[in-house]
Amino acid sequence: MKILYFVNYFPPNTGAAANNSYNIVDYLLKFGHQSIILAPGDVSETLKLKYQLPVENLKKFEIIRSNSLIRFPFNLVFSHFQNLFKVLFKIIRKVHPDLIMSQYHTFHFAPVVGGICATKLRLPYIIRAHDIFIDLDTLPFFYKTYVRLNFPLIYNSIKKANVFYATTMEMKNYLQKINKFKHVDFKIHYNGVDTDLFFPKPEETLKKRFDCENLILYTGLLSKDVGLENLILALRNLLKINKNTHVLIIGEGPYKNEIVNYSKKHDFFEKIHLLTPIPHIKMPYYVNNCDIGIGRLSRSNLFKYIIPVKCLEYSACKIPFITSSISSDLLSNDDVGIEIKNVNNPDFIANKLIQLIEDKTLRDRLGNNGLKKIRDKYTWSDIMRKFIQEIEVLIT
Repeated sequence: MKILYFVNYFPPNTGAAANNSYNIVDYLLKFGHQSIILAPGDVSETLKLKYQLPVENLKKFEIIRSNSLIRFPFNLVFSHFQNLFKVLFKIIRKVHPDLIMSQYHTFHFAPVVGGICATKLRLPYIIRAHDIFIDLDTLPFFYKTYVRLNFPLIYNSIKKANVFYATTMEMKNYLQKINKFKHVDFKIHYNGVDTDLFFPKPEETLKKRFDCENLILYTGLLSKDVGLENLILALRNLLKINKNTHVLIIGEGPYKNEIVNYSKKHDFFEKIHLLTPIPHIKMPYYVNNCDIGIGRLSRSNLFKYIIPVKCLEYSACKIPFITSSISSDLLSNDDVGIEIKNVNNPDFIANKLIQLIEDKTLRDRLGNNGLKKIRDKYTWSDIMRKFIQEIEVLIT
């Protein structure tokens, strides 16, 4: 089976979406299927981001990138159309694909050009979501205007899909209720975890280095829209009460300076350890050094439709986490972590963290539940095996 895969995020670019698309094509290759990846140019250097896996790992794939002069944010649109022209006027002469696939997001054009390509070539077309919802209120004016102008065109690309793979049940149910999508076949394709990379392996190295007994971890974008300001306000009192607790924060973003300034002002900076983004392959070491993970602590209800990949990785390492509302596919009735229903109350967040810090039995129970759930339905190998069986039937 040969697949043309239009993506907006693919290594060496960084982030959860890039890692997910990499795992998808990697497992397709492991199961004997060829993918040609059509992606924007590498913007990691422009955005000063570090690669998350060795560049050598990409040599086994055929990756076609748009012109490197098309930089963020213009690559959201123009790079995909450039790649579409390459397919229609050049690649198709050498490759006879069986299927067109695209990565869906709320504000890039990969699914738009994927739909055009599938229509022109009269091929089956599937869309696989990464993240579908966005909170316009958190965006700068430029991006807010862009999304509002282009969202109808991007959203309508769903209608061209033979199958749309949502990543959670909430996302699938939401889309199925929209009348214009009634003919689309919606299925679930979870984001997964490489359990050969993320697995329980308790470490004490960082606690010894930081001279602490408990370590809390946040990894990801340092931005207010994920609720980091709520966490920092909670830590002010928490770290004064629990003097043997420290916090490790891995990431970059616009909120980083505020974290530094606020923690210095309130005398707990020495308990905050800030690291720049690290290669994803090294992340299990840091997860396994920690006792509690932090997901999102956002006021927005839009995140109930998704599962942050970081929460999957915490659970794969048997680490419980706290988070605001996320999909019940992973977190249901506080079975693998604790849902923070009142993120506007720093004392409430602090009390939940204190509860986890002081109750090792609770941490172990949540961690064991999380590990079992990962092994039951969130391993990439099982997810991709089922996925391939379904698209082979579609092609046949």
